[in-house]
Amino acid sequence: MLRVLIVEDEQGSRDRLRRLLGAHRDEVEIVGEASNGPQALEIANAIRPDLVFLDVALPGFDGFALLDELDVMVKVIFTTASQEHAVRAFNASAVHYLLKPIDPTQLREAIARVHKPSVDAGLRALDLSRILCRGGGHYPRDSNPRCALPEGGSRVHSRPDGSQRVPHQRFFGDLGGTAQDDVRSCSP
Repeated sequence: MLRVLIVEDEQGSRDRLRRLLGAHRDEVEIVGEASNGPQALEIANAIRPDLVFLDVALPGFDGFALLDELDVMVKVIFTTASQEHAVRAFNASAVHYLLKPIDPTQLREAIARVHKPSVDAGLRALDLSRILCRGGGHYPRDSNPRCALPEGGSRVHSRPDGSQRVPHQRFFGDLGGTAQDDVRSCSP
């Protein structure tokens, strides 16, 4: 049973998603809801859900900022009204990206994807590197000056206030050793 947190600022969208998830009672349990970024951060860190249905545009701070701030590993299905954030969602290791209004068939597929073993981690790392570096290939460490990792091999993200944070392990946590060490990502 997946423990689910719904993060959506629009009450109508939250209600619709709750109703749609009701058809999957045997697979998911809604353990919390939040209507803004700070509230979602507090709830997620307290209840430690397995899966978050996450809107991108939220009061307080957006869904991507929420992921940067979380202290827990979660799987994420983005729910948004626009396609414009799809690549960024992939970079954040989203399980799925659902457009509003959410289609019940696509929701079923998204939940099924959460249960499937992840794609080969090495290939996923290479795909991410290709997208981030826009070079059409992967780059061994130190071979491409356009791409860089700070000391220690982690990407650093800048927060809106100018401070920096190394992202949580959820971004590369399933890569298992050498993939993260051998593939360089573009700095943000």
